[in-house]
Amino acid sequence: MIVAIRSAKWAEVDSLETLLGFDEFEYLALFLWLAIAGPGVLSVDHWLQRRFGGSADARAASSRRAPDNAAA
Repeated sequence: MIVAIRSAKWAEVDSLETLLGFDEFEYLALFLWLAIAGPGVLSVDHWLQRRFGGSADARAASSRRAPDNAAA
């Protein structure tokens, strides 16, 4: 979005208010928020896990079980 603003809309920028009014700047702010905060309960992954998968804690615990010592 920074490149889009710089290449396509930079000539239209005459103040900070104009820059903040561009849709591209809003997309940039949304992307940064998602990158920092993550999607949380609004994500499709979260919904699918609740609907079909149970809890991630149970799966993580089952994958941490000690391996069988069949070779010993």
